[in-house]
Amino acid sequence: WTVTDSCAAPITCSASFTVPPAVVPTITCPTDPNLPACTDQATIQNEYNNWADGFTYSGGCDDPTDNIDEIPPLTDMTCGGQLSFTYIVADLCDTVECTSTFTVAGDTIPPATTCPPDANYEACDLSIIQTETTLSYTETETTITLAELQAAGGTANDNCAIGEIIYFDDSTGICPITIIRTFTVTDECGNNDTCQQIITIDDTIIPEITCPPDTTIFTVTDTAPSYTGWATGTDNCDPNLQITYTDSIVPGNNPLEFTIYRIWEAADACDNKITCPQIIKTGDNTPPEITCPEDIDVECFELLDTSITGVATAIDECMPVTITFRDSSDNNWCPETIYRTWIATDNCGNSDECVQRITLNDTIPPEIICPADESYEACSIEEADTMLSLPYSETVRIITLDELLSAGGDASDNCSIKEINYFDASSGICPITIVRTFTVIDSCDNTDDCIQFITIKDSTPPVFDVCPPDITITCDQSTDTIVTGSP
Repeated sequence: WTVTDSCAAPITCSASFTVPPAVVPTITCPTDPNLPACTDQATIQNEYNNWADGFTYSGGCDDPTDNIDEIPPLTDMTCGGQLSFTYIVADLCDTVECTSTFTVAGDTIPPATTCPPDANYEACDLSIIQTETTLSYTETETTITLAELQAAGGTANDNCAIGEIIYFDDSTGICPITIIRTFTVTDECGNNDTCQQIITIDDTIIPEITCPPDTTIFTVTDTAPSYTGWATGTDNCDPNLQITYTDSIVPGNNPLEFTIYRIWEAADACDNKITCPQIIKTGDNTPPEITCPEDIDVECFELLDTSITGVATAIDECMPVTITFRDSSDNNWCPETIYRTWIATDNCGNSDECVQRITLNDTIPPEIICPADESYEACSIEEADTMLSLPYSETVRIITLDELLSAGGDASDNCSIKEINYFDASSGICPITIVRTFTVIDSCDNTDDCIQFITIKDSTPPVFDVCPPDITITCDQSTDTIVTGSP
């Protein structure tokens, strides 16, 4: 120290002060805690409190200060995180520090999700979805519970905890409707897993169809369904079935006659189809107009030919017309009346009739020519019979025209021969004369006859085989053949 006044010289003195070294503060930081993933917040809070309480100091001089108030506050670290704190303690002479880190391991494992199984439903629209899957159709993200997911047939689990389950639907197509249902499960740490369920809705049920009845129309003005009837149909889904038809036409025998095979088809919006047939026939039901030939008288059956008796004529809109006839008789005989019924039938099967009367009466007798007269050398009819062209018969014997011709005769009639017969009558001895009478009868019992003469005679003298020898007798002997001998 130096003291100086205004007059004297300064006076000085000195002194020494010694301050011993200060004691450095002792600081303690807690061991770095490492908490596992999925630790709950309460446990984290407790561990954090223990960690915070672990920052301490001792010693130092002049009331050291620390920064414990600056320790970072605890946040939600259930999904992991880290807090690091540098603890600083300072006194007048020294500053000391240490660092500790509070760590909670993060959850990086996503949930495990299983979607409800794919499904196929027979239905008409999306309205079936909630009934069948327990979850309604939605195109916006919709949150559900784990219980709702499980009720729909899915599952989800997480190593920690599930935070949210959402799903939404996306549909495409009409028949079928394909719904892609996307489920997303997110845990509390934001890890997520996604799966998709395919739901198919289709209508495969065939509609029911009722065809109009088969019909026949005779005035072919129009064959459209407005005249022949419409098919009707019902469907489980589509109230407005598309009903169409196609025609296949089979021509008939004329332009007015044909058959339409109409195939009706009912198709719903999913192209399920069913068909049924309707047969539509067209034709003509007006019979032809027929005109019979004039009534006529003829001699015999051979003259019943239409070239002689005439042919009916007919006209019709449905040409050509087929003309036939059938005959019936009054069963009388000469005269006999034939009723000839003429039938005109058009190509549509319509017919009309008229009757022509034909009187049949043959008054012209037949003609017969006998075989030429004959003569035979024989001793008796029996002997000659083997030589005769026809055997001897005293009763009427029927022969054919061929037999008559073979015998040298002939017969004819303007109509027809019903019968030829002959019989024999004999007389005399030498000669024997046979009178053979031939008769021809026509179909109306007109007759003609002729006579053939057959002569049987013996003109050959006998011949002796042996004469008795010449003999001489006395006058008193008898000349009887007993005596003289005989041939």
